[in-house]
Amino acid sequence: MMTTKQKLIHAATRYDARQESAAKRSKYRNQFNIYALPQYFARIDVAMARIEAGENSRLVLVDCFNDRLRDCLLKSIGENTVTKAEYDSGFAR
Repeated sequence: MMTTKQKLIHAATRYDARQESAAKRSKYRNQFNIYALPQYFARIDVAMARIEAGENSRLVLVDCFNDRLRDCLLKSIGENTVTKAEYDSGFAR
């Protein structure tokens, strides 16, 4: 069974691969950030430190990530995506 960190890394890697694939199909190929994946991994390390310290995993991921990446990571650990109420409150922006 995969640990939470492994699930997050796997989801971030899949997300990055989809982003790269979409950029290759686009006429704006230079919009893909080749340095994004290591940045995702570094942020996952920060999030995992907070989770291991006892913070709620959903709240940590919502705080550490944004947009589609956040939703992919939430889904990877079995959480629902950000709700409209969370977004409207300003917490999930």
